[in-house]
Amino acid sequence: MRDHDDDELARLEAEAVAAEEALEAELAEAQSDQAEVQSALRELRLRLEEEQSRGATGIDAMLQNLRHLEAPGVPLEAHRARVAETRLDALRARNWVVTALREDLRRFTFELGECVKLADTARATLTKLAEQPRINVRPRLERIRAVTTDLSARGVQNEPSNAPRRKRPRIRMETEIDLQSASNLFTGYSENISQGGLFIATDDTFELGTEVDLAFTLPGGVDVRARGEVKWHREESDDVTAGVGISFTHISDAARAAVERFLELREPIYHEESEA
Repeated sequence: MRDHDDDELARLEAEAVAAEEALEAELAEAQSDQAEVQSALRELRLRLEEEQSRGATGIDAMLQNLRHLEAPGVPLEAHRARVAETRLDALRARNWVVTALREDLRRFTFELGECVKLADTARATLTKLAEQPRINVRPRLERIRAVTTDLSARGVQNEPSNAPRRKRPRIRMETEIDLQSASNLFTGYSENISQGGLFIATDDTFELGTEVDLAFTLPGGVDVRARGEVKWHREESDDVTAGVGISFTHISDAARAAVERFLELREPIYHEESEA
């Protein structure tokens, strides 16, 4: 209950106590007045009866009224019954609240016990972990650091960022390929092909990113038309030929299916060395 509700309840209780005390005083005064009036009426009735016995006339009606008159009174019993009933309802309400609170308390105790169980389980898990041997990774890190230092000392470097990356398996394929860029038409000789593209042996120079139209025939007689982009190139050396790596940027579903069937029927010679 909020603070202002508590203040309101205290104020109402104080007002109720003061009103009850004032009412008790008023009831006591009313009862005193009632007794005084009843005494006076009784005395008058007795005197009139005495006068009547002496032969007085004309007082019969008055005596009849006095004999049947009842002094007014406050229905205290009815009000006290209502007060008792109200108090009984209040007690029942208080008992209901106590029962509801006790039920909530039992639920709270149960849920709190579940939390304690979980805490005990977590504590037991930590205890088991503390008892297990720890893996010391420092020797491994030191060994890796030593190997890296040795490789650096021998001049072994990482591949440059633009070096070809191996992804898809390449299949050897020897066939002539027509390449047409925006300004020139070339003919090259394909050495291998993958799902992503192919390598063309040629001495012609292509800028990286050049878009080219490709036309070649797969072994078996299937003609393929595709569009590609120059991804990398290499210069001729003692053991490799000069050429460019082409990545397919547009190829029909039928042509791609034909390339995939061709690749499935042959063993790869090595993994693709570029995104082509």
